[in-house]
Amino acid sequence: MMIYFIAVVGVAFLVSAVYAQSALSGLLDFFRNRPPLLEKTGSISDLYFLFDLTKCRYGFVHYLFKHPVPPREIAEAFPDYSRLRTISNVVYGLHVLFGVVLITSFVIHQF
Repeated sequence: MMIYFIAVVGVAFLVSAVYAQSALSGLLDFFRNRPPLLEKTGSISDLYFLFDLTKCRYGFVHYLFKHPVPPREIAEAFPDYSRLRTISNVVYGLHVLFGVVLITSFVIHQF
């Protein structure tokens, strides 16, 4: 039964990561083209939510999580920043949930 729950959470994370990648591609490009922002987030690849997030490179999602109100230049370029931030936070939460489910499953099956 636990394997089905792991599969559901994994598929939910994968689907949400693909959606986030397409929805936030403009914001990712915006960050990538501004070195001062990259200093705060670290490097961002073209497929951040599919590859960097799974490698636990959380700089970009942490930045969005910690900044509910964006700086002026981001707010002017992305009037829907709060929606993009929400998408990023949901994907980040699913990523953490997937890790917790995997670890919990491992611990449960050891005893």
